[in-house]
Amino acid sequence: MKFPGRKLAIPYGIFMILFVVLPLIIVLYYAFTNGNGQPTFENFLDFFRNKKTWATLFYSLVVIVWLVDM
Repeated sequence: MKFPGRKLAIPYGIFMILFVVLPLIIVLYYAFTNGNGQPTFENFLDFFRNKKTWATLFYSLVVIVWLVDM
């Protein structure tokens, strides 16, 4: 039985849309809007103003470097 490449790409495309593209769109929507759905950059300003988020970012980068070095 011979499967053409296009038919094999359909499940991959559906998977990519459901588990990569759609969540990325949702994250971007929440990143650039406030609680009322209005566009804002306040979330990013809050991120850069808060020392705890900087510490979390630094810790995450240290873990990434540590894991890549393994």
